[in-house]
Amino acid sequence: MTHSLLVVEGAHDASFFGLLLRAKGYQRSVILPDVPDFWKPLIPRRYPVDPEGRLDRVIRLPDVYCLSGDDTVGIQVAGGENRLVASLTTALERLGIENFAGVGIVLDTDHEKNARERFAAFVKQLEALNESAVAEGVSGFPLLLPAVAGRAAAGVPRVGVHLFPDNNRQGTLETILLECVRDEHPLLTRAAGTLVMYADRKSPSVSPPLRRMRRASGRAKAQAGILANLLHPGASLAVSLHDDNWGITGVNSAAVRAASDFLAEIM
Repeated sequence: MTHSLLVVEGAHDASFFGLLLRAKGYQRSVILPDVPDFWKPLIPRRYPVDPEGRLDRVIRLPDVYCLSGDDTVGIQVAGGENRLVASLTTALERLGIENFAGVGIVLDTDHEKNARERFAAFVKQLEALNESAVAEGVSGFPLLLPAVAGRAAAGVPRVGVHLFPDNNRQGTLETILLECVRDEHPLLTRAAGTLVMYADRKSPSVSPPLRRMRRASGRAKAQAGILANLLHPGASLAVSLHDDNWGITGVNSAAVRAASDFLAEIM
């Protein structure tokens, strides 16, 4: 039996990788008795679950996928880029570094840095984690860190960093989603894009409601959100991805293959 850990920024990232795992024959554990005991320390048993006592409505539980009851993959949602390292640290401390075959961290390249710069900046955060853990004498550190995005370092455990959309281009998960759904639902994709473009053009440039949409990847995120509601009215992007697939596992997409190959690196 092997265990692998994937730490992602948001719930929609977890749903995306869940689709890829299901395509590989893994099944998600949807009720607590079905969750392997190994992963249960990451499931909170009290409320509020936040250490600061915040009454968050969204409780981020790990998605646990099992293959024939043996190999498992846990996907931990960090709740933002700035919480990736903290979420990784918590999982490793509670479950034991030595118990993992592989560990992967996934984040957007976005548009502020190119992929190489983004990777280098995040690896520096992991290097800082290594330094502090070694200084405190934490077992299993230092982690052997990857040299390039998308490939795992051959340590114990294997550690890798994947950058959406494909470790090369700037963008986000939504970049992949729109490329995939364009083949699956071309009319809906064009309609959602037209609405975003119309709202952008017709609203004042200083319009506060559209300020976030006009940042970096905001337009792609808005278009993906519209499509999520067209395909699954009232649902979040994460739920729509989980239930509606978006054509992700059926299209010939280099970005999807890169994500699937990354899973293989850490499994």
